[in-house]
Amino acid sequence: MFDRLTQVPASPLAYLAVLGACALDAVLPVVPSETAGTVKLPWPRFAAADAAGAILWAVYAAGLGYLGGEAFQRRPLHALLFGLGAALLVALSVEAARRLRQRAIG
Repeated sequence: MFDRLTQVPASPLAYLAVLGACALDAVLPVVPSETAGTVKLPWPRFAAADAAGAILWAVYAAGLGYLGGEAFQRRPLHALLFGLGAALLVALSVEAARRLRQRAIG
């Protein structure tokens, strides 16, 4: 089963998955390397995706910390609800893009 899966050539969506996994590198350090190995991503592209993911993660974490601290300093419940809403919005956007792409392919 796994041999068949690993023989699939890497698609642009696979590169996006590696970039997303690299953004989680600080939280789940094993995920980017396993994802890149599964899609047979060449190491120079993995290194570039890992660097881009690290930068995205740093900007995201610092930005959320700064903006969240300013906006929700005295309202932690609002901060929690905003964070959950933003995560849901991102998840729904990714799923919608995946379905649109799948529909366009056929």
